[in-house]
Amino acid sequence: MPAKPTSIIIKNVETNLTPLIAGLLILVLPGAALLAWLPVRGKPTPAASIRWLADAVALSISLSALAALFSHLLNITWTRDGLLTAYAVCALAAVSGWVFSIIKDLQHAPRPRFSWQRVRSVIPHGVFLLSALVILAGMIFWRLYQARSYAMPAWVDSVHHTFVVGKILAAGGLPDTLGPELPVPFFYHYGFHLITAIYCALTGAAPATAVLYFGQAVNALIALAVFRLAIALHADWKPAALAALLVGFVMQMPAYYLTWGRYTLSAGLVLLPAGMAAVLDLHSDPDSAGAWLRLLFLTAGICLTHYLTMLMLAFFYIIQFAISIRQRKGLVMLFTAGLGGVLLALPWLLKLWTHNGSAAGVTSLGVEGFSKSYLEYLMYLTGPLRSHILMIAALPGLALAFLKPRTRGFAIWALLLGLLTLPLLRIDPFRPDLFAIVLFLPASILVSRLLAGCSDPPGHLYRPWIGNLILLLAAGGLLFWGIRETRTMKNPLTIIIQPSELEVLDWIAQNTPPNARFWINSTPWQGAYRGVDGGYWLLPYAHRQTLTPPALYTSGEPAYVNQFQDWSRRASQMTTCNEEFWSLVAEARLTHIYVKKDYGSLQPAALVNCPGVLLIYQKNQVSLYEITRPPD
Repeated sequence: MPAKPTSIIIKNVETNLTPLIAGLLILVLPGAALLAWLPVRGKPTPAASIRWLADAVALSISLSALAALFSHLLNITWTRDGLLTAYAVCALAAVSGWVFSIIKDLQHAPRPRFSWQRVRSVIPHGVFLLSALVILAGMIFWRLYQARSYAMPAWVDSVHHTFVVGKILAAGGLPDTLGPELPVPFFYHYGFHLITAIYCALTGAAPATAVLYFGQAVNALIALAVFRLAIALHADWKPAALAALLVGFVMQMPAYYLTWGRYTLSAGLVLLPAGMAAVLDLHSDPDSAGAWLRLLFLTAGICLTHYLTMLMLAFFYIIQFAISIRQRKGLVMLFTAGLGGVLLALPWLLKLWTHNGSAAGVTSLGVEGFSKSYLEYLMYLTGPLRSHILMIAALPGLALAFLKPRTRGFAIWALLLGLLTLPLLRIDPFRPDLFAIVLFLPASILVSRLLAGCSDPPGHLYRPWIGNLILLLAAGGLLFWGIRETRTMKNPLTIIIQPSELEVLDWIAQNTPPNARFWINSTPWQGAYRGVDGGYWLLPYAHRQTLTPPALYTSGEPAYVNQFQDWSRRASQMTTCNEEFWSLVAEARLTHIYVKKDYGSLQPAALVNCPGVLLIYQKNQVSLYEITRPPD
């Protein structure tokens, strides 16, 4: 399906319900179809309903990722009509399961089955649930509001995320490689890319637009996932709700992911708490078939959605399994569910290991890693002040969590994540700072439990409402502080493309040949090279090749990677159209040049009197040239 201009998509998002319906189909329906047939334990409460929604979202992403994997193995290609048919089947399965459950409940319900008294008894629960859904919608709106000034997703990761989404969309499934544009194997974690490509197929949104806005909606759902884990740990909706509010409105992370394009990590963190909750539920009730199935599918989904969250789940699973060995409880069920999930994802994990297994390992950094610059960076990642205060408050919460058997495994897990942020030991390929940006997850749960615990004594000594009022005032103060400071979540240093450059990219897509190859300015980035301006977006947005492609080029064969590394290194140092310039143009078979004033080493002024280049476009500080000199 051809992509629509970004401005049209944004207008459509504002004026119709298609994005909302598509989001519900993708993020809720597959999981709902499974949960509708699983036995429900415990009384139906608003907290249980929110917990169900969190599980439905996590399972929907997991089941979609698994469906894509097995479709890939069976060479099945998906179309828009095929997707709609699949969701119709999911809807039928969900409705059938609910009807069957309702009939079963009515058969055992006390008489009279319908009465005004019974209706009145569920009204408060309905109001609570509706309020929770309104707050969740507010979190999604808040994430979208924080991205209001963004024309395109930010930073380097967003470029290759958008490119991968486009490749999945074009292929109708998972591609074997990212060719012909990038002749490299595709073994990246793909859960987010897949559901975003489905969103594009259902709504007609351009990949870049979907990555930004749909990605922000996924980020907001992390708060829902945190509620799910907190309720599994504490069985109390108050600290669970407070933890969700802290994640959604107060803490710097994960809101700041917007500035880095951390969309895949966001998706992984939607699944991780649900998977951890399934571990806890299965440990508590080894006979629960529902918990076993949830852990099975969520383990597989996490393995396919983000490799860091896969490692984090493995840590928690091992800790809880060790506790189960000591208690001699639920060992077989935990082992089979975890192993089964890994086996479901094994075809993709084997592909990952084949192409990137050499990067795995453990590196001892020693005390040399404690440099002043790293410690300052760590403070930056765990800040600003309000987040530092919450992180400090999490420490007594951690001590309290160690005292309770139910939360001891979680406390060990949280402490392990904290230790891994220190530059003593690195579990390759995951840098210590990556663990720092996920500390908000355990911290929010530990702080909320601490605040709820501190509000309990006044309620017991005087009146229950006094304790609730204290907790409400504390939550209100934190929310006011967080909302006030996170209205604009933007780092100018991570904005690669400016809004004015979208017009340039559209012009290039309409006025240059499809086989055009562009010189763009580049700069070193984490051992590779990246673009410095809107030219870096040419491949995913305008489908034009560039001298420095999206960073996934580093997944290719050594000769291929070294070639682009050499070209990008030379380009990053070029300041004029001398013989070295023309040598690079000939080697890379370049046909056009994209340069922006004050960005990169090669500037428009250096090309003014350069024979062999023809100025074809100049606007918004961007100059485009056609290379007219024939190759030597």
